[in-house]
Amino acid sequence: MSAKIKAASGGALAPTAAEQAVKAGRPEFSAVDATGRVITLRKPTTWEKFELPRRLGGDSVNPGWLFQARMIQHVKQIGEDTDVFFTNDRELKAIVDSLGEEGMETVEELYVTHFMKTGEDTRAEIKK
Repeated sequence: MSAKIKAASGGALAPTAAEQAVKAGRPEFSAVDATGRVITLRKPTTWEKFELPRRLGGDSVNPGWLFQARMIQHVKQIGEDTDVFFTNDRELKAIVDSLGEEGMETVEELYVTHFMKTGEDTRAEIKK
């Protein structure tokens, strides 16, 4: 399927999901892992963040598990697969297996660099 779809009104192309996400304030960040795959992370929607503890069930009370799942929740592309998401434990495991060690290192780097708040970010929010 083409990444861009013709709009119903005329011949203009409708924005892709990625373009819509960026426009909605959900920027994407990509890097190439050690195996040569493009890994792309995007900020999840408010609903996706709200839904994460339910998807994780009892594991959501474990801060380490929640942190790892939150990182994986940001993954939107692994190589040619541009439709990455999980709704249950089995799908989460499949994403982690697909990423492997090389992909997880790239995900961690992108997540820490672009999505984790620093002390400066937190101080700026408190001052508002």
